[in-house]
Amino acid sequence: MQHKDATVLVTDPIPPIIEGLSDYGCASLWEWPNRAAFLETAGRSIRAIAAGPRAPIDQALIEGLPSLELIAKFGAGYETIDVGTAIARGVTVTHTPDAVTHDVADFAIGLLLALIRRLPQADRYVREGHWQPGSFFPISTSLRQTRVGIVGLGRIGRAIAQRCEGFGWSVSYSGTAPKHDVPYLYYENVAALARDVNVLFIAAAGGESTHHLVNAAALEALGADGVIVNIGRGTIVDQPALVTALAAGKLRGAALDVLDGEPAVPAALLADEKVLLTPHCAGGTLDAVFGMADQVVANVRSWLAGNGPINPVPEMTKKFT
Repeated sequence: MQHKDATVLVTDPIPPIIEGLSDYGCASLWEWPNRAAFLETAGRSIRAIAAGPRAPIDQALIEGLPSLELIAKFGAGYETIDVGTAIARGVTVTHTPDAVTHDVADFAIGLLLALIRRLPQADRYVREGHWQPGSFFPISTSLRQTRVGIVGLGRIGRAIAQRCEGFGWSVSYSGTAPKHDVPYLYYENVAALARDVNVLFIAAAGGESTHHLVNAAALEALGADGVIVNIGRGTIVDQPALVTALAAGKLRGAALDVLDGEPAVPAALLADEKVLLTPHCAGGTLDAVFGMADQVVANVRSWLAGNGPINPVPEMTKKFT
C-alpha cells in the first residue's frame, strides 16, 4: 500500500481504516523502517494521518509533512500526539471519544468486582483441584458500603458513575472544574477526595497535566481500606509510591489495566495477590475497535471533503465552534 502521491498516512495495520480510506491513496508507515526515506519519497503529498492507538506523532513527523492538515487519532486519548506542534503548524487533531466509553466503564466495574470478590483466585481454586468436600474458599469482603471517588468525570467517568449508582454506591469526583449537570460531590483536590472514599476510579486523560496526579499523599489519604482501579493512563499514578503503599499494607488493593512504562510490569506488582493486572484491554471489544475505526475514517473523509472535523480534540474545540 505505497503510493508516491498518497493523501493519507496510515500508521498501523488496522483493516477497517485501510479499507475505509483506500480510495484516497494511502501510505503505510509500518512498511517504511526508515522514516527519513518515507518523508523524502512520499511525505510531500500527505494531507492527513490516520494514527493508531500508540503511534507517536511527534514534532519531527509533523514538521516533515509539509502538506499535513489533519491528524485523526484512533482512540479517546491522544497524549502520543504533539498537539502543541500541530496547533503551531495549523494542523487539526481529532480523536474517537465515544466509541469505547461504555465498554471501558463496564470493564472498570468488572475490575473492582474481580478484585474485591477475588474472582481470579476463586477460578484458580477450582481449576487446581482445591474444591473438595469440606473445603471452603476464603471469604471475601462485601461491596455494599462502597464509597466511590472518580478522578476525571469525562465521558468514561460519567459512565462509571452511572453504573455505580446502579449498585447503590455513593459517588464523588475530582477534576479541573466542577460539573454543574451532575449530582455528585466535587473535590478540587485528589487527596481530599481519596480521604472520603474507599474506591478510587482513575478515568482521567494522560499527559503532563495529570502526571502523578494520584501521588503518595493521595494514596496515604485513601488508606488501608482503599482500592485503586485505573483504566485511565498509567502515568496518572505515581507507580513507585503505589508499589510502596501496597507492600506496606497501606492499601487494600489495586486493579490496573494501565501501567507507567507498559508493557513492563514491576516485579512487586506481579507478585502481589492484592493486585489485579490486565493488559490495557478495557476498550478491547469488537464494537469499540470498529467504532473507533469508523470515527477515524469519518474524520478523515469529512476533512478531505472540505466539511471540517467531526471530533476535534478539546484544544481544537474553540476553532470549530
